[in-house]
Amino acid sequence: MRCHALLFLFLLFVPAAEARGLDRVIKPALIELDTRPPSWLFGTIHLPDPRVTRLHPDAVRAFEQADAVYTEVPMDSKSTMQMGLESLRSDGRTLYDVLPRATWQRLDERLKRIHSQLGAKLLLPMKTWAVYGGMLLLESQMQYPDLRPLDWQLYRKAVEAGKQVGGLEKVDVQFRMLLALLDEMDRFDLRQESITEFMIQWYLSGDYMRFEELLETMPMASDPGLRKALEKQLVYERNARFAKRIAEKIRENPEKSFFFAIGMGHLGGERSIQALLEQAGIGIRKEK
Repeated sequence: MRCHALLFLFLLFVPAAEARGLDRVIKPALIELDTRPPSWLFGTIHLPDPRVTRLHPDAVRAFEQADAVYTEVPMDSKSTMQMGLESLRSDGRTLYDVLPRATWQRLDERLKRIHSQLGAKLLLPMKTWAVYGGMLLLESQMQYPDLRPLDWQLYRKAVEAGKQVGGLEKVDVQFRMLLALLDEMDRFDLRQESITEFMIQWYLSGDYMRFEELLETMPMASDPGLRKALEKQLVYERNARFAKRIAEKIRENPEKSFFFAIGMGHLGGERSIQALLEQAGIGIRKEK
């Protein structure tokens, strides 16, 4: 189940000096496809911070015009419950049993830094990928406990507006990803920075096209085997699946206008979703 776990990776590695102190989206990651009626790709971030959930007017107009809204995975109550159940272990072991002691200790210390009442024991029944996926969301969620992430809010707004809704994929992430994330969070601590705030500032800047450049320099790639696996599994294979599903939806429903809300990291680089769509004959409408 990758909906929470995957895209956090894509938002971590942006040079901090270029975007500081933004309090609103200055340019939305909104790409209009060259279709009739129009459809859009919209880059999201899986956090509840009001600075990102307050949509740019261009994104609002596209969302309101669309007949159907698709997020990465469906977010109806049944699917949400299923995702919650799939995040729990069913092998008779606990998270403590499967993590090396040093990693367990690091996880416990990290959670206590996020909030004094948190700790690794609270996550005992969870699968490793679910812990990885929830770490960054947790930091923001503790600050905004009554709010839901951007993509969830879009899905619910679409339901309330009577639009067609759905998800583009179903959702396995491994232990090394959790360890790599803890390493990265430690590096941010040394710089006295918040990794969550770092993500938010990149999102607000709308600078999605630098993604492949960032993959070349991200510290997590110091392990060549991990880097190759992450890029293949979490980026390029998913981009291909997303592009295939999007093209199918558009061609099967030529009378409908779609709003595809997908993590912003999937819209950057030469192998982005929109690049794959262009190869499939669905172009991008150029800005005037």
